[in-house]
Amino acid sequence: MRLKFYSSLFIGLLIVLQAVQPCKAQAVDTLRVMQYNLLHYGKQIYDCNDSNNSRDDKNTSLRIILKYAQPDIFAVNEMDGEDADAQYLLDHALNVNGKRKYRRAAFEGDYLVNTLFYNSEKLALKSQDRIVNGSDQHDINVYHLYYKKNLKQGKDTTFLTCFVVDLKAGEERSSERLRARETQRLMDYREENDLTGNVLVMGDFNVYDSEEEAFQNFVEPMDEELKLYDPINTPGSWHDTEEFAQYHTQSTHMGGDCAAWGGLDDRFDFILMSKSLGKGSSKLKYQPGSYEVLGQDGEHFDKELIDGGNETYDSELTQALYKVSDHLPVFMKIQVLEKVSSGKSQLLSREQNVRFNNPVHEKLNLKIDWGQQASLQVEVLSIIGKVVFRKKVEVQSGVQALSIPFSSFEKGMYLLKISDDSNHFLVKKVLKY
Repeated sequence: MRLKFYSSLFIGLLIVLQAVQPCKAQAVDTLRVMQYNLLHYGKQIYDCNDSNNSRDDKNTSLRIILKYAQPDIFAVNEMDGEDADAQYLLDHALNVNGKRKYRRAAFEGDYLVNTLFYNSEKLALKSQDRIVNGSDQHDINVYHLYYKKNLKQGKDTTFLTCFVVDLKAGEERSSERLRARETQRLMDYREENDLTGNVLVMGDFNVYDSEEEAFQNFVEPMDEELKLYDPINTPGSWHDTEEFAQYHTQSTHMGGDCAAWGGLDDRFDFILMSKSLGKGSSKLKYQPGSYEVLGQDGEHFDKELIDGGNETYDSELTQALYKVSDHLPVFMKIQVLEKVSSGKSQLLSREQNVRFNNPVHEKLNLKIDWGQQASLQVEVLSIIGKVVFRKKVEVQSGVQALSIPFSSFEKGMYLLKISDDSNHFLVKKVLKY
């Protein structure tokens, strides 16, 4: 009885959280945001050479990752080459297989350069800027984007400002002080330019815990309107702490010449958001529950990413993530909001189009007919909300089949959730025996 109660309660919470919001605003589009440290892309430096750090090898793996994530905003660190390298990534990893929708910001810098790519079908780059720091610190890049579809509909422009950072690395106190200076300069820039609306700050922060001054400058500034928020709200001492294994982004390797190594035990990579994005007060709103460390299943603490299996992500994706970098990318979704007179629940009733065996022992054999071409995310969650399986499925026409392994799951009740990019979703109970 208790198991049945908790399962029903959790399904109820899903319905409330995702269906009540549209009574005030309806999500008409979704912006998918990804941040990734690409580990000296285009640069042969230190122990990185053309054999273990080839642009072509990285692009082969990046195509797999980008097909899965389909970002509308793709911010990167460690573009260590030249402008031609950024163009090479655009031409050979993003605009491939007939796609021509991605554009790039102007390339500024020559070492540990940040840059940004974006989906030009949804977004345009209004302007960009650079906060130039000293030789012992890294520059910070600023990109002012706007949502193009509003203009076509004659509505007010919706802006989003993205700060991309790669803060000073190192555990020494001197490195901590430099990180603090970098983040304070960013916050000063926001104050001077009155950037209190839709703001993302993303990148490789190189911080070890939430009490470090650099991080506190973001989340506890003097001006409350400038405060930034962690979408998953997980403060603490992240370094080498198994409690935060689900959120560690570095290092995917245990050894090697080019990559930093030591196993996954640091949360270096972040996307932080402004209050406006958290509340949806300026036409854009963070989609709750969408923050994700791609490739991280929480079972690789102090291990390399490809050590053993991965129940949450398939082997092709985990292998690609391992090959590209010693970091994992972080990902989140932002809903584009429009006022409507009355809202409708986005919880779908598509039972007639989704078939699967239930109860399940070894495998859940799923057949999906979504009724239209769509990019779906299929997830299995425990009754306390932990994602134990996640896979991207491209539905073209007809019935799409998917087999989900259940043999390693404990007996009990699970939730099967299927969602699309229009924020439509379906939740069903599954019993593992």
